[in-house]
Amino acid sequence: MASLQQINEKGKETIVKTINRISLTIALLSGLSAIFYLFVQLYLPAILVSIVGFLFLVTYFLNKKEFHALARIISIVATNVGVLLFSSYLGFNSGFYLYLFASPQLIYLLFRIRQKKLIYFCIGINLLTFSSIFIIDAYNIVQSALIDLKILHLLYSLNFFFSIIICFVLIAIFARNNKIYIELLKDVNLQLENQQKKTYY
Repeated sequence: MASLQQINEKGKETIVKTINRISLTIALLSGLSAIFYLFVQLYLPAILVSIVGFLFLVTYFLNKKEFHALARIISIVATNVGVLLFSSYLGFNSGFYLYLFASPQLIYLLFRIRQKKLIYFCIGINLLTFSSIFIIDAYNIVQSALIDLKILHLLYSLNFFFSIIICFVLIAIFARNNKIYIELLKDVNLQLENQQKKTYY
């Protein structure tokens, strides 16, 4: 039978595993993206995406060393800074802002529901990042790289595809985590009911 303490411990363990899975998935996608950028001779984006992938690998190793809070911070920072840099360099039409639509799911997986202030703060950062990207593009604050229109369309398609994959991965992990919590809570409720019956009789 599970206890409330065991549920809390399981919750912490689940969050750590979640960060690890997400970090490895994004690191893998970053590696594939870097190969594509090298192929189309966009060297700066290849370097930037490699750095983002490396940061997510760092979060994985930080989790292994039990620096969980730092791993979460790096995940959020790497996501927002990476999207901002890519969108500024390659332009709004490159579709890098699409990854921000997966960010709320990531935030809800990284933090517990009762950590409302942290969740709202992180969502606020996402909104600020999106607003910054839109303003930078609308007012041409940063001169975007001159890219062939075909490559730009291909970039948008790839970013759309990868952002959808990340969304589905996050949804699958979220559903799995919820199933674990529900099963543990059912176990605790059953235990409490049995104790009440014993006390009553």
